[in-house]
Amino acid sequence: MRTIFTAFSILLLFSSAHAKTDINTLRNSLQESKTTLYRALTNVRGTCSGFSDDLQQLKTLAGIGTGVSAGGVVGAGTAGVAGIIKNKSDKTAMRFNASQLWEQLNNNDKNSSNHNKLSTTQATEFDTWFAKLKPTQENHETKIADTKQQLRQMTEAGQKSEKMGDLRTGTLAASAALNVVGATVSGIDIKQSKNLTSRISECVNATQELSKVLTQVKMDKFAYDREQKSSTPYTPNAENDIITDTELSTVQNIVSACSGWSTVDLSKIENQAKGAMTSNIIGAITGTTGTITSAMSNTDENRLSGTNKEKNLNITSNAMTAGSAVAGITATIFNAAQINKIKHAATVADECEGALK
Repeated sequence: MRTIFTAFSILLLFSSAHAKTDINTLRNSLQESKTTLYRALTNVRGTCSGFSDDLQQLKTLAGIGTGVSAGGVVGAGTAGVAGIIKNKSDKTAMRFNASQLWEQLNNNDKNSSNHNKLSTTQATEFDTWFAKLKPTQENHETKIADTKQQLRQMTEAGQKSEKMGDLRTGTLAASAALNVVGATVSGIDIKQSKNLTSRISECVNATQELSKVLTQVKMDKFAYDREQKSSTPYTPNAENDIITDTELSTVQNIVSACSGWSTVDLSKIENQAKGAMTSNIIGAITGTTGTITSAMSNTDENRLSGTNKEKNLNITSNAMTAGSAVAGITATIFNAAQINKIKHAATVADECEGALK
């Protein structure tokens, strides 16, 4: 009997020592996992912080791009309207009527002390004579053409044509300048997007690693807590908790919030910035070309000359005006789409950085 009791005592002692060894091993494993967890958490804090400010700058740049592109569209649109009005005025002025011109001169000069009202009959006679005028050695074709051009330019329609031509030139120049600004801003946008894309990739990798380590810590804590509770006697003690459920919950919130970066694809933002830049460049080129041709068509030499040169210059100007407007609209669309993508990224950044605080 005594022998049996001794053997039973030795078995209990061995079992107790074995259980103690197991729980110590589990405790050590949990402590190591906790250390790894906080190392991974530190890495997440380092790689997933500071995005909000950068995205705000990106959003600001995209907003500027949208504004200047839209301004370019307005400028090109104004130039287009001016071009249409100029064409109508040109057609009216090309149908030179001496009676109308003389009436205009009468109205302009009626307040003068030397004003003598011109006879309508004289004007009609001049109009008829001028229409039938043929070149001679003394009055050659070039001189007649120049005289007709000058008379057309003096009419109300001719003066309106000049004003609309100047307006078209000025607004096209402004549109071209705004597109240059838009292209420059989009270029900065692309550079920042590339930098952010690289950093976001690091953040995603760090968050995934934190998630793996967190899973291991949960498993180790479960094993340790189960063994601790099965020990006899067991007394709940906060000092026995290597890591608390609150701490695990905090880390889990960080993983959940920062995992949102995996849904952000800044390459799309970069592509949209490239699209906006390309459109702005096209707008700048067409706007500049249109400005030059518009200015040339509106010189005293070309305006209302009725030549193919004038006609081609006006056609080119109006075509470049339309091209600049389309390019500006396209750039505006790209920038607007870019802003929507940035807003999504900014939401993820706020949630992630908020969890990390």
